Amino acid sequence: MKRTAWGARRALLVLALFASVMPFVARPSSAQNNQTRTVTVAIERVEQLECVDDGVFGCFSPADFYAKVRINGSAPVETAVELNDNVIAPNWVITEDVSGNGTIPIKIELWDSDGFLAGDDDPVDIDNGTGRVLDLDLNLATCRISRDANGNCGQQIRRRGFSDDRAEIRFRITAEEPVAAQDLMVRCLHSRIWPQPGQNVAITAEALTGSGTALSRESVDRIEIWVNNGSTPARVRTNRSSTTHNLTATGSELSYGCRIVDNGQAVFSGWRSVMVGQPGGNQPVPVLLAAGSVDQAIDLVFYADDKDYSSASSATFISDVRTAIRNYYVEEMYLRNQQRVNFWVAQRQATVPRIPNFFDLNPGQCIQFSKKEPFADANVILHRERFRDCAPGGSFTSEASNGRVLRHETGHSPFGLADEYCCDGGYFQSNPFPNVYRNESQCREDAPNYGKSSDDCRLIDGAFPRGNWFVADARNNLMNGGTLIEGATKRRMEFVFNECEAGRC
Repeated sequence: MKRTAWGARRALLVLALFASVMPFVARPSSAQNNQTRTVTVAIERVEQLECVDDGVFGCFSPADFYAKVRINGSAPVETAVELNDNVIAPNWVITEDVSGNGTIPIKIELWDSDGFLAGDDDPVDIDNGTGRVLDLDLNLATCRISRDANGNCGQQIRRRGFSDDRAEIRFRITAEEPVAAQDLMVRCLHSRIWPQPGQNVAITAEALTGSGTALSRESVDRIEIWVNNGSTPARVRTNRSSTTHNLTATGSELSYGCRIVDNGQAVFSGWRSVMVGQPGGNQPVPVLLAAGSVDQAIDLVFYADDKDYSSASSATFISDVRTAIRNYYVEEMYLRNQQRVNFWVAQRQATVPRIPNFFDLNPGQCIQFSKKEPFADANVILHRERFRDCAPGGSFTSEASNGRVLRHETGHSPFGLADEYCCDGGYFQSNPFPNVYRNESQCREDAPNYGKSSDDCRLIDGAFPRGNWFVADARNNLMNGGTLIEGATKRRMEFVFNECEAGRC
């Protein structure tokens, strides 16, 4: 079982420019499927209605709210504490993987954290009935919520306590199909990647099978494309491997998702949102947001190199951004984690100095920014001219059309992977879960933890005088100039994606 809880912090400034970027929209029906789904409880707002931290001399202090949530009888998941605030918008999210089409219980408790002179933590009343907690039932087949509150999946539900120490809570519950199955994946992408009002947008869904970058289309029973608030798919095709839905961009945003059904198994890309039109000022443009918070996803911000592109909004650059995004989606690792990567376009260009001799360039000076986006996990400078790319802290350069290099440089930032080739790479030992080791004994001790033999450890020939460095990954590994994501490289990438799922991106 997978259980996680996180609070959104870093997103507040960024999502202020695109406040409704991830709306809760109609959920694709999966009543016919007896399969695993991810049930999510998202607590969006809590407001104190009566002092929950009172003492002899009145209200002792502002509330210190936190929640405990049980999904399907699991052990309670406890959120972080929001200190000294009577009205909070914590965006606490708790998830649980469940199977079947039956009805499962969900329990939501709200607490005030005390301790020391204030005594034990206090339960806060959020039920307008006789209890203080919310006991709910979720029907997985219909996505209907009942018992202490009534509603449907994706609908914001508001409940108020009735007795002393009471508060109001607003939350949503969803039950989504997995983004990928063992032998079935969905690629879901739109073009033009940053649409303007009145322009045509083509959304393409592809059913894929295979592993790594050796993916191929596969004919499936049913392909669906869902758009905005539609209660039914905007496009359905049967016995196909792909389909495309065309629409005209209107308003300020577009939301869509792609669903594949084959042999009773369904996978859903998740909802992604796209800005339509211009943002205010020089704010970055969200061109594909798969997660509602930057704390819950890797955020890649694309910059236009000022020598290869006329502006940050040039048609050539925007087309290359889509090419770059698709070059992530040709790799199984990114398709299985597509709900954890957000893509943005910066409204400022960056400079990549052209130095004839790469070794004359200080690594810290290989990219020059007028301003970096502070929320970005990696600032990605796209260029067209061929030269050696670099990845100084938190940034990297790449040709959009060279997917192998793009994914290799992304391995450096944000995934924290070292180079595995000789003789002039960037060598370091990440903590935790390194892919390169300072000495052979560490490599031999760790290699079996990711499916390698201790005898797979080898010296990176020629790394000296930068030191002796050891690696156990295959020689065609991504960080050795190949395309394969396996071994320690795969372990490290999965660790970072899981950190994002826990709200620690």
